Amino acid sequence: MIARRKRVVEYTHVSKSGGTTLCQLARLNGCRTESFKIENNCLIKDFHDTIRHPHTRAVSHIKHVWSGYARRCGIEGRDVYFPPDARDAAHWLALMPAPLNNYLIRSLLGEAVFNLPAGEIRREHLDTARTLIAQQYDVLLVLEDAELSARVMHYGLGWTHDLRELHANDQTDGPDDDGVPSDVDNLWPYNALDLELYKFGMTLAKLDAVLYDVVHAAAKALWPVSGEMAGAGMMAAAAIADQHQSPVNPGPQTRLGAVGDATGGPY
Repeated sequence: MIARRKRVVEYTHVSKSGGTTLCQLARLNGCRTESFKIENNCLIKDFHDTIRHPHTRAVSHIKHVWSGYARRCGIEGRDVYFPPDARDAAHWLALMPAPLNNYLIRSLLGEAVFNLPAGEIRREHLDTARTLIAQQYDVLLVLEDAELSARVMHYGLGWTHDLRELHANDQTDGPDDDGVPSDVDNLWPYNALDLELYKFGMTLAKLDAVLYDVVHAAAKALWPVSGEMAGAGMMAAAAIADQHQSPVNPGPQTRLGAVGDATGGPY
């Protein structure tokens, strides 16, 4: 497949959106990078940061920070930063405005946008982010839809291992909700534009999957045999899909974005 022949997969991952899982899937599928250790997490020079449902990602981010304070400061030390009367949504938003206010848009649009104060992400930022994911990415993944992502990974990347097999970093996504504010719903208006972008990305991923399925069906009709010829038909189907999916501009490397708690070739 075209994606298999490309030498580099550039994976764009938004924190707390399945990056560790994608790195381990890349390893299982034969990709190479400096390190696949969890503390390195494929972090090489050209490895950027992905997309997940904004609400579940925000909660995951809160849990991650909450458990991180306990690991590094101890429970009593954490209480210095989170006294019992200061654990509401407003306190969390003041502590980390970027992760809890349209974090996906901030992550895609660079440092100047990322560092804007809470509430300063506007619709023009959303429009730019939509254009970016429509024009710059060959493959979009939806963590919440493992079957959809499996098809996209198989045809778009030529990977045989997919999201149905692995969840590599669940230590901060467990049942401990102590750090999640009781009024967490107050954060959702701060992520409304991210939710629009997430739905847009999911639509693009579904359109890609439809195209892959149509071309796969056509290939099966042309090569109705098993074994190597069927494999050749699958390769042809994926190649055609890779050339014709509308939001794609294939180049010497595949750009991969993951939509969801939601990276071939080597990195």
